[in-house]
Amino acid sequence: MRIQKKISHFSALQISVALFGGASIFGYLLPLNPILLVWGRTVWASLFLLVLMILSKERINFNKIENYRAAIFSGALLALHWVTFFQSIQSANIAVAVTTFSSFPLFTVLLAPLFSLGSIKPKQILFGFLILIGISILFQGKDIDFQYLSGILWGVFSAFSFALLTLSNKKLSVDFGPIGQAFWQNAAAAIILVPSIFYFEINLSLSGHLYWMLFGTIFTGLSHGLYMYSLKKIDAQKASFYAALEPIYAIIWTFFIYGTIPGLNEIAGGIIILLAVRFGTKN
Repeated sequence: MRIQKKISHFSALQISVALFGGASIFGYLLPLNPILLVWGRTVWASLFLLVLMILSKERINFNKIENYRAAIFSGALLALHWVTFFQSIQSANIAVAVTTFSSFPLFTVLLAPLFSLGSIKPKQILFGFLILIGISILFQGKDIDFQYLSGILWGVFSAFSFALLTLSNKKLSVDFGPIGQAFWQNAAAAIILVPSIFYFEINLSLSGHLYWMLFGTIFTGLSHGLYMYSLKKIDAQKASFYAALEPIYAIIWTFFIYGTIPGLNEIAGGIIILLAVRFGTKN
């Protein structure tokens, strides 16, 4: 029975990472400011998760004032992570955003002791740097101008904020159910980003609004809920290494949607990232 539970949590993690990888394509499909893009994403995700929370009759413990603060703090981190991620896409491209973001396992390992979630393991630091090597190979031979460099920096900042979010999620999972936790985080992020609707224009076709809804429900609400669920049983540091597979999934998504064939650098970098994840998560 325990093995089945572990498999289910692992499967939830893999599905969520695959959906997160596919979410990057909406940075191109939706020509919106990153802040406004994320606001719509969190609104649709909140509605989707609210329905799931009602159907599952899941309750969230708000008896402690710390839970209110936690929801606001994690929602702010979630908004920051997604805004910087899509800013990286728009400043550079999808490849830059997802590959720089995959450096977050290294940040997770380094920050974990600050959250009392384990000690720094030399093996994980080693394979964290191996992920960075895989990322650097992806950029070999590329012409890097100021805008491209800014995309890289936005991606790294996105990775740092996601590491903080992952660790805080693990810390809070004691009082929060996975669906409820995802709902309150997205709801808090949506509220924080409300001012964006007064500053940026929403100029989308009907298909654009449908993409926005799909983006927020399946590629955000469902993926976020599954990721929260996986953290119930999977160590935050180990989960972060599996989440580093997002660039691989993103390459697969772009191949099927845009017909983009990865070059030798992408293949070599992807293999190194896969090896780092494989051995970095091995007990």
